Amino acid sequence: MKLICNTLQIPKKIFNIFFLGIFVLQILQSCDAVKQADRAAARNTVTAYYPETEIDAIGAKAALAKGNSMVKGVLFTRVKNKLGFKAPLAPKIYGVGETVTLFPVTPYFEDWHEMRKNKENKNSRIYMSDEALKYKLTSTTDEYGRFKFENLKPGKYFLQAIFAVDIPYVRQVYTGSGSNGYGTTNYYENERYYVQQAERIEKYVEITEDGKILEVKLK
Repeated sequence: MKLICNTLQIPKKIFNIFFLGIFVLQILQSCDAVKQADRAAARNTVTAYYPETEIDAIGAKAALAKGNSMVKGVLFTRVKNKLGFKAPLAPKIYGVGETVTLFPVTPYFEDWHEMRKNKENKNSRIYMSDEALKYKLTSTTDEYGRFKFENLKPGKYFLQAIFAVDIPYVRQVYTGSGSNGYGTTNYYENERYYVQQAERIEKYVEITEDGKILEVKLK
């Protein structure tokens, strides 16, 4: 210690105080572990929110009453690149056996959708109440990704599908090496692996007259 202090021309008292401060700081950080864990938990806590608009059950039922119109369409997506954008020329991946949900656009629904746009993030989720979720129709896509909703009235609707697909990729995996008269050769083989691409695909549609067949692409 004396040699170091003399070399740096630092008074021994100041040198000792410096290292004492580091020691005390380490103790304080150790004692603060509980607070650090609390802060980490708070950052990862997800809070659920619901619209405050009153549900108009009569209006929602009326919106789903039988009519003579139809919404028919196809659900598909495309592979996303590393930046998260869908390649426009990539092959279509059709949603097979997926559920497509149709909601009537009511004041409660509009409140929910507006809240979701403005308030939803990694720490908050915007949900509909169980009562509101009663007023919807569902359709399951066929082997070509097609779906349809029949006997609809004119009005504004919202289509939604939670679409998850496993995208196949190929990578080279090292399997070993061998030596010969020309040196060492490394050997690789192709390995197939999958990356899941999940997304919430949605679209507003509107039937303007009774008896109309509306064709949509849900992508």
